[in-house]
Amino acid sequence: MERIKNIIKWIAADGLLHFLVCYALILSLTPIIGLYALIPTTIAALGKEGYDYHIRKSNNREQVVHDLICDGAGIVAAYATMLVWAIFYL
Repeated sequence: MERIKNIIKWIAADGLLHFLVCYALILSLTPIIGLYALIPTTIAALGKEGYDYHIRKSNNREQVVHDLICDGAGIVAAYATMLVWAIFYL
């Protein structure tokens, strides 16, 4: 139980937002541009972190890595959702 609490604490609200934005981008862009939705979503995620790190001078590398992990998890979850949907409903 303690481990689950630590994971939830680590994700926090910011990580959840990163996850949900990437998840939503993939699910909304895929019907329009197919699997190429990965490209603008990845550019948005990397661009946001690049902006935070270089422009806003956020020198907290751990936060940047945390955000990118949450972004990646959102992308993977979106593709997994579409895969499950395709298997069971097509």
